[in-house]
Amino acid sequence: MKSRLIFFFSRSTEKAECFSIMEIPLNFFCCEHQLRSVFSIFPKDALVIRLKQVIAARKDLNMGAGKLAVQVAHASVSCVLLIFGSGNRSWEGWLKKWVEEGQKKIVVKVFSQKELGELYQEATSLGLPTSFINDAGLTQLEPGTATTVGIGPGPDELVDKITGKLKLY
Repeated sequence: MKSRLIFFFSRSTEKAECFSIMEIPLNFFCCEHQLRSVFSIFPKDALVIRLKQVIAARKDLNMGAGKLAVQVAHASVSCVLLIFGSGNRSWEGWLKKWVEEGQKKIVVKVFSQKELGELYQEATSLGLPTSFINDAGLTQLEPGTATTVGIGPGPDELVDKITGKLKLY
């Protein structure tokens, strides 16, 4: 029987590990109101969460479209590979649900290596899967140039605490 993962997140916490996960059949209801009434064991401030991944890319480097696409892909794939090797059950659950939801990705812009570093630090401190990408230097950029940071997949609400004010690339 196919099933979907449903995540419940308590709004009163700041850390990513404060989630409960239930598996329910795919043909079951999907209305949040119905979920709350059936699974009343969860706190009243719990909600069903959505997941996304955000990739921050440096606008100041003036990367060509192809170069930008490759750097964004590196950040996205690196986050997923990090999850596979982590043994972190929350991250693994987020990854499964994120894939089921269609792998929502958003690319935002930053204007310096310093901004990338700050995003990386904030995301890791909140317990999110995070990658920091430095270019190999084979084409447009010098070796070791910081280009992108991948954040997530993770709960929208948590990722938005870090990237919510950044503008789309």
